[in-house]
Amino acid sequence: MFNNIKDLAQNVLDLLSQTMNVEAAIIDTNFKLACYTKGYIEEKGYEVHELFVKKVFELGEIIAANPGCMEYCEGCRFQDNCPAALELLMPITVNNKNIGVLTISFFSNKNINTFEDKLDSYRQTLIQASKLISQMII
Repeated sequence: MFNNIKDLAQNVLDLLSQTMNVEAAIIDTNFKLACYTKGYIEEKGYEVHELFVKKVFELGEIIAANPGCMEYCEGCRFQDNCPAALELLMPITVNNKNIGVLTISFFSNKNINTFEDKLDSYRQTLIQASKLISQMII
């Protein structure tokens, strides 16, 4: 699904990463990384925890304030020891159908206060980025 827009989607991730000081990735419905920033791969690798992505599809947006220690983290290789300090995950939808997940991750505790102070701004930015990616696919 993302192959046709891979370069454009990567540009969105790079922009999010640079402006928000985060790492980012797009996960497809096959639980594979479609696009990602270099820092995301360096910290988390290429393997995706399927249960967490399914929960995003089921619940919508998830704020992982305690990655590795949430019920959705059960069975993950990072359970109880996630390299991310915080994560925000947002579904990407086209015609009310989930086609992927957009995630931003903070890998340093020094960013936690910034995240908490700007949570609404980060959420709105991620919502808009998800919509932009959706529109690229249509």
